[in-house]
Amino acid sequence: MIKSYELKRDPGQAMAYQKVYNTVRDSINKFEIARNTELLQSYFELNNRLNDIAAFEKNEQAIKAKVKSQRLTIISLSLSLVFVIALLFVTYYYYKQKKQLNTQLRAQHQALVNISS
Repeated sequence: MIKSYELKRDPGQAMAYQKVYNTVRDSINKFEIARNTELLQSYFELNNRLNDIAAFEKNEQAIKAKVKSQRLTIISLSLSLVFVIALLFVTYYYYKQKKQLNTQLRAQHQALVNISS
């Protein structure tokens, strides 16, 4: 339209259509810029959320590994404690037997001493 009015030598009408064209083009450019800006913001928000999820999953895996390690430590310490308690009971049993045998041996020894004197 602008060119046809320029060819007709009507610069006023050509200028009016040029202004309308510029206004429409500016509106479309502003809309495109706003849409692109919104898309970029959405992209960065999504990227931040994905990074947060990845960090959370990594932290969760670290916590699970730590819990597994602590569980193994607790199990091994519990088994060690059971072994030590069993060892103490066996030692106490043998100590009681030794004490009883010593008492019997002293009684026999005293009886032998009394017989020979």
